[in-house]
Amino acid sequence: MQSLDCHENTRKFTYEYLSALDCPRSLTVFILFEQGEHKQLSELQWDPHHYNDLKSARDSLAATKFLSKAVFLRTGNQLKEIAMEKFFETELQCKKTNEYLVNLANKPDLASSLLAAQFKISSILSDFTPDEFIDACNFGPGSTTTIRRRLANHPYKFQFETGITQEAYDFTMPWFSNAYPLWEVQPKVISGSKIVTVPKNAKTDRVIAIEPGINLWFQKGIGSMLRRRLKGFGIDLNNQSINGDKSRIASKFSHLATVDFSSASDTISTKLVEEIFPQNWLALLRAYRSKFATVDGKIHRLEKFSSMGNGFTFELESLIFYVFACVACDRTNCSSKEVSVYGDDVILPVEAYDEYCSIVQSVGFTVNLAKSYSSSYYRESCGAHYWDGQCVKPIFLKEELYEEDTILRNANSVREYSRRRVNGGCDRTLRRCWVFLAALLGSSTPRICSGYGDIGLIVNEDEAGVNPVPAKHGIEGNFHLVWCFVPITRSFSDRGLLLFKLKTLGRSRDEWRFNPLDITEAGCVGNEVPMPMQVKKTRKRVLVPRWTSLGPWI
Repeated sequence: MQSLDCHENTRKFTYEYLSALDCPRSLTVFILFEQGEHKQLSELQWDPHHYNDLKSARDSLAATKFLSKAVFLRTGNQLKEIAMEKFFETELQCKKTNEYLVNLANKPDLASSLLAAQFKISSILSDFTPDEFIDACNFGPGSTTTIRRRLANHPYKFQFETGITQEAYDFTMPWFSNAYPLWEVQPKVISGSKIVTVPKNAKTDRVIAIEPGINLWFQKGIGSMLRRRLKGFGIDLNNQSINGDKSRIASKFSHLATVDFSSASDTISTKLVEEIFPQNWLALLRAYRSKFATVDGKIHRLEKFSSMGNGFTFELESLIFYVFACVACDRTNCSSKEVSVYGDDVILPVEAYDEYCSIVQSVGFTVNLAKSYSSSYYRESCGAHYWDGQCVKPIFLKEELYEEDTILRNANSVREYSRRRVNGGCDRTLRRCWVFLAALLGSSTPRICSGYGDIGLIVNEDEAGVNPVPAKHGIEGNFHLVWCFVPITRSFSDRGLLLFKLKTLGRSRDEWRFNPLDITEAGCVGNEVPMPMQVKKTRKRVLVPRWTSLGPWI
């Protein structure tokens, strides 16, 4: 790989890419970038109503979004402070919602909405058995209040996890040893979660809650049960492509609206959950949520029911947004069959859009009007962007071009994006930009066809330049050498590994496929267990049955 200054590489890439787009917005973006007006750049908005044709809308969207997630922009913002300020704003918002929902006697419309939501949730959830709950529990992939991320694999958690809240302790310990007779946990009661921030973009950091590990084990179980029941009603939280497909169709026929929320998980107020959930489920949710959080060393009583980091928040918000969408459909006399929800990404009939916004705002949520679309040719949901049925998904430059892996990801993004812009080939206006990135990588970087991820530079077969090794024994295709990241493993031989093996025994292929812990669990061989966030780069042979052609530059 050619050795150039990463700042110059980033600037050159930005220039080549925006020049290829060649639209008024790309010129604006580059001028702001060059002149150091990064704060103004990070606040640029894109409105689909300003465009009438595919090309101008697509190019303007691509230019606007290109640096929207760049963490290296110099905005002058105090990212952590802004994130924490937003956290306390959402807490105040939840407090107001809790107070507003106390007396419903003088709010008949709101009371009617909550009653309808309660009825719908009860029909979805039905009952559960203790055995179902115990079997559904699991650890998540991240850190806990007592275990750092780099150590947070399952055997280690089984062996050393101790954190639990007082409510969870009182609810769980009388039967814990009967449910898990081999798990000799030594619980340590702590106040609750810990609020931290992680990088998001140049405008702000993201606030997450690190939960006590034992709480998290049971939270994941609740989340799994909610997920299973939602799937029975057509909401598959294991497959976000459903929302993408619906947004494509909606952009073509304009019969569906896509809705997005601001700080959705941080605005689920405690009173709202108490009003709409049946008592048996509410008791379970209450037992394992964190009532308190440590914020900068101080204990804070949470007004929200749960936040990002809680093991059931994603399923909880999906369920809440789904039932209110059904209520809105009922009130506007339209079918709820087209409703689709994935977290805070909601799709529902256009006729119900205004009613839905009114209902969810009345219970404390904030609809992100800048990212919600009920008119125009444009729809966006779960990262899928469509204009009149055509994919206009942009690419994002998140990091400076310092490491080879970052350059490789961006080179492949440009090549795939050029392919989406034309039929039967790659848009030649982006060829110069791609060639620049490919030259930075040099000839030593492996070449691979599309569909295998960023394990090599995506090219056509005649561009690969290396003779592959034919497969033998009647197997179709060729072997190609590529770069792969493989996890660094650590040998375990204690009770934690035994418990981990027993937990994963008999898991079905479908469970592995959709399990976010796949690299940790499926990669466990014998006593060797992959360690989180610890990988090494190595060359591997990959079988390519047929090389997918990208087509010519046209």
